Amino acid sequence: MSSSTGAAQLTAQIGGIPTINLDVPICAVFIALFVGLAAGHMTLLQLNNRRKHKFLFSGMLFGFSMSRIMANVFRIAWATQPANADLSLVASVFLNAGILLVYIINNLLAWRMVRSAVPHVGWHPVPRILNKIFLWIVVGMIIPLIVIIVLRVKNPTLSGIGTATTVVSRLAQTYFLLISLSAAVLLAFAVIRKRKDHDPFGHGSFNAKAAILAVSIALATIEAGFRCGTAWAPTPLASDPAWWDSKAAFYCFNFMLDVLILGVLLAGRIDRRFHVPNKADGPGSFSGVARVGSGSEKTAQRDVGSTDETRV
Repeated sequence: MSSSTGAAQLTAQIGGIPTINLDVPICAVFIALFVGLAAGHMTLLQLNNRRKHKFLFSGMLFGFSMSRIMANVFRIAWATQPANADLSLVASVFLNAGILLVYIINNLLAWRMVRSAVPHVGWHPVPRILNKIFLWIVVGMIIPLIVIIVLRVKNPTLSGIGTATTVVSRLAQTYFLLISLSAAVLLAFAVIRKRKDHDPFGHGSFNAKAAILAVSIALATIEAGFRCGTAWAPTPLASDPAWWDSKAAFYCFNFMLDVLILGVLLAGRIDRRFHVPNKADGPGSFSGVARVGSGSEKTAQRDVGSTDETRV
């Protein structure tokens, strides 16, 4: 999603230039919602840390909430100074970067479901390494996307900047959609291939975990799909914007979905349901009972800790 301001703007942009009468009240409501959600996730993080029940995803979700607060704060500031390109730039950066945390969290939680349901696949080194590479490429995508947004806003007359923005945006948003879809594929695989002797973890049933995660993945994929679709769609003129450029589409497919995702993960208490031992590192280690040997029914108690990691 690109951002540009000023009277010389010829092409439409998603959400348009914010106004005081319309956008400021809407952004204020979203700020209040995200503050509440940020407080909720941080409270769980602190309470769990005191119990030595570490769940780092709560901290990541707090960070995501803060990125949404900042995006709305700068959108309000932009509404008061519509010609200020720097404000539009910062608002756009927070908008584009924050959601990646959700895509990554969904992928890692789905990976835990695979390890629980089909341990010999989930703990196999090959898919494990491939998934790490898959996630690290996100960094290689978000950096050029932010750079091109900065160049587009700071120097819109730069030769070839329009084409470069389109190419980079399409590549990045397509990859982000694939990241979101990867979580759906992993979860579906876990549900379909779950073994009777699967390795349980956390609180609650396997199906309850799957349902909560499925909702989060579905919401995130809708948002990723909207971003990818708008990146590939022809850019209309500012005088004749498309439906996806409207303020309603902007707020519904961005901040509204973000509120729902954060709310579902908070209410679903993923800090309890998806918690695994810190030293879990092989089939059976989620429950503290590790299988010895391939196909053997012998088990050995593994000394596992009470903390948790966001490991892949």
